[in-house]
Amino acid sequence: MIYEGERAECFYCVVSGSLRVTKNNPDDWDKEIFIYNISNNDVLGVSSIYEEEKRSANVTADEESVLLRFDRLKFLDFLKEHPKAAYHILLFIIQRLVYKLHQTHRELASERKHTAAPSMDDVV
Repeated sequence: MIYEGERAECFYCVVSGSLRVTKNNPDDWDKEIFIYNISNNDVLGVSSIYEEEKRSANVTADEESVLLRFDRLKFLDFLKEHPKAAYHILLFIIQRLVYKLHQTHRELASERKHTAAPSMDDVV
C-alpha cells in the first residue's frame, strides 16, 4: 500500500482493519524490520500535511481494511476554510502522535532494561 521512499502527497485515517508498519532492512533487503501495527481510528502519514517528504516506512494491510485518504493540498485548503473543524482535526492528530510517542518511550525503556549496562571492568 505504502512503500518506504515514495513521495508522500497524502495521509490516511484507518476506519477499520489492521495495518503493519515496517522499515526496509539495510542489511538484508529480503527482510523488513517490524515497527508497529495500526488499527481503527488511527492515522498514518500525517507528517505529509506539513512538509513534502518521502515515506519513512512501508505499510501493508494485515486484513481487509478501510481507509480514508486525505490529499495534502486539499486538506490544507479545508483547514483554512474551516478553522473550527481544523482545531478538532489537528487536536485529534496531535493526540494520536503523542500516544505513539509515549508507546515508543515505553518500548525503548523496556528494551534498555533488558540490555545490561557495561560495568567499570568492561570500560577499563
